Amino acid sequence: GVAAGCAVPAFSADVRLNVNTGLWQVTTTTQMSGAPPIPPEDLAKLTPEQRAKVMATMQAVMANAAKPRNFTECVSEDQLQKGFNTDPNDKDRCMNTVLSNTGSVLQVKMVCNGADPQYSGTMTFRAAGPRAVTGESNMVATGHGKTMTIKSTVSGKWLSGDCGTLKPGESQDAP
Repeated sequence: GVAAGCAVPAFSADVRLNVNTGLWQVTTTTQMSGAPPIPPEDLAKLTPEQRAKVMATMQAVMANAAKPRNFTECVSEDQLQKGFNTDPNDKDRCMNTVLSNTGSVLQVKMVCNGADPQYSGTMTFRAAGPRAVTGESNMVATGHGKTMTIKSTVSGKWLSGDCGTLKPGESQDAP
């Protein structure tokens, strides 16, 4: 057993977000604000015309992110228990820490230290039943003295217990 007063949360394998595994239809919308964390030395190498083009491209990316993205994703039992954790052996990727994983709420802290810029934040998913999920993520990207915030909302609808050609964790943009 865990000693009394120990602050480490104990998760039993059977406690997890109460949703169906399989193929999900997902819609995300993202809002970005702040300055893109681009290395100043990279910008300094560019001509004023090139710099203007890079900034225009970043503005377009930020505007495009605000449009809803629709995709299907294969969700596995393992992902639900581990909070959609990525490969722990890949140090450049992100580590997810499950803060809460109950039948109705999954909250995950995500930290990407190996990347440049660095990302961190939280994702919260709520089950409205075994076939419907809503959620949001609040992420911050920092690097080169600049900070950018990335807020996303997500809604998901269960389609099928069969993922077809998609492997667990894989997604495919809707046509």
